[in-house]
Amino acid sequence: SSLHSLIEQEGGLVVGEDDIYGSCFAEGEISERSGAPLDAIASFYFGNPPPQRSSPEAFRRRWYHRALEDESVYAVVLYAQLPIWGWDVPAMRAAAQRHGKHCLTIEHDVRTADGREAARAEIRRFLDLKGD
Repeated sequence: SSLHSLIEQEGGLVVGEDDIYGSCFAEGEISERSGAPLDAIASFYFGNPPPQRSSPEAFRRRWYHRALEDESVYAVVLYAQLPIWGWDVPAMRAAAQRHGKHCLTIEHDVRTADGREAARAEIRRFLDLKGD
């Protein structure tokens, strides 16, 4: 939720979120009556963590490549705080570029003050590209 907040504070709009294992929890499972939407999302993820590995790998990544084909997807933000479990960030960036999507990779820990400010500066620069 910290990353969502940063993006939206800088004028962006988060319209979807998926994890690297292909879990898409946002259809009917997150409570719409439990207060602030970001709190509901955070509570759901905390209570329903995906497994560390899902197999086969092609199935894990299929959701990402399908999303890149969607014309309504304008940009991709990869949150790849180290250590990166299961991510192939260079390949995911390259796939976004092949599909003409803007792509930002944030490696800062947005749970810390320094990480938040560093990420905020990157997000601000990234959102300035939206007219390009």
